[in-house]
Amino acid sequence: MKSILAIDPGSSSGAYAYRTEDGSIGGGNLPESPIEIVDLFRDLEEKVKPNIVYIEKTGKYMKGNSGPGAVKFARHCGALDVIPYALGLPSVYISPAKWMNHFPGKPKGSDTKDARKTFLYSIAATRFANVKINKKQGDAYCLLIYAMSLED
Repeated sequence: MKSILAIDPGSSSGAYAYRTEDGSIGGGNLPESPIEIVDLFRDLEEKVKPNIVYIEKTGKYMKGNSGPGAVKFARHCGALDVIPYALGLPSVYISPAKWMNHFPGKPKGSDTKDARKTFLYSIAATRFANVKINKKQGDAYCLLIYAMSLED
């Protein structure tokens, strides 16, 4: 069984989820600073020993977002691009639309961000019922489910 690390970028709402070679599942919230992210990746490299890292491909400017917020997010995404590479971890970038389409049956009204997050959180919380997951981490765990479907 491959060890997989899934990353949902976000400068204040990012999260990660993983599966180890023995099938253990875990995850958490991403720290905000690049130094803390490096420390997290080093810890995960030792604990999880990921064979591959799946990262949600994000980083486009959304009209209406504040300039300073967009810059902060871009820096955060840049760190997430470089750190796995620097540690020698193979990475795959997946667009949100591609991995989200793996989960059919989105309820009506799921066009809003909150409705989509709630839908994905419910999938992750059901699939990994023995793992404590918060709504902020739902996307990362669903990206992990998608990655497992490709890697297994």
